[in-house]
Amino acid sequence: MRSLAGRNILIVATNSYKREGLKDQLTYHNAKAISVSQISKALAVLKAADSKNLRIDAVLVSGEACLKNIEALIQHCKNLQRDREIGVLSFSSIGQDQLLQSLKTKDIDAYSTYPLQNMHLLDELISVLTPASQSEVMSQTQALSKRPKMQALNLSGSQPINANDELGEAHQKSGRLDVLVAEDNEVNQMYIEYLLKDSNLCYKICSNGEDVVQTYKQDEPRIILMDVSMPIMNGLQATEAIRQYEIDRNLERTPIIALTAHAMSEDKRKCLAIGMDDYLSKPISKDHLFETMDMWLNRAPQKPVLKRAI
Repeated sequence: MRSLAGRNILIVATNSYKREGLKDQLTYHNAKAISVSQISKALAVLKAADSKNLRIDAVLVSGEACLKNIEALIQHCKNLQRDREIGVLSFSSIGQDQLLQSLKTKDIDAYSTYPLQNMHLLDELISVLTPASQSEVMSQTQALSKRPKMQALNLSGSQPINANDELGEAHQKSGRLDVLVAEDNEVNQMYIEYLLKDSNLCYKICSNGEDVVQTYKQDEPRIILMDVSMPIMNGLQATEAIRQYEIDRNLERTPIIALTAHAMSEDKRKCLAIGMDDYLSKPISKDHLFETMDMWLNRAPQKPVLKRAI
């Protein structure tokens, strides 16, 4: 049975609606997707993935995004991960015949026309994937599921911390956890780690809301980056639990920044109504991330107020 289960797909599109639509389609086919708006950001993701030995199986890139640095992207896809080349599928909108002809002069594996129907997208992506067997894909998926649910790295010079162990010596030296990241998607975790790696901040990554709440109680982070859609306990439920914990113990309010794939005003309203302080729409830019964190970390301490979603 044809499937994209266990496959990591990188989407590159300048149009946010195309990015979100394609992510939804890939989720339907059980693939894991990360989206960026520029090829330069895609190259950074590919480099970070290679350094973590995390395989990106294919790149889905819009014709508009191909106008800059497409040759560099192709070179990385063919050479970056040694013997595991990355398939490249490019798409252009109906009526962009000149752009399509230009793309066909590049070393791209396949071309298509946007919008892509679900089954057509599946067929095209399977055609550009390397010949890795489905059993290899399944073994990769199982290996990822057995990794620790949380990762941690002290970027101020101390050794990495395994978040499943007792509080480590490196963490004790740092004094306090700076950033708690809630994100269940393995590729998105890698991208956030790439954004934070040069920040000299100590951070941990949790893969579900229940772990987020437990880690918050144990490590008292200065700020939380909270994905909204997570298993076991979603970001809204985790936020409500944290705010109630703060109220019960008369603690200072910890800033919680929503990470949402949806830029709709209704989603933002729900995040703020439940007790989050701000929100960032995926894909997250490094400048916007640090501007937002800096703003909230430098505000005067506040007492929590429990809010409920409307």
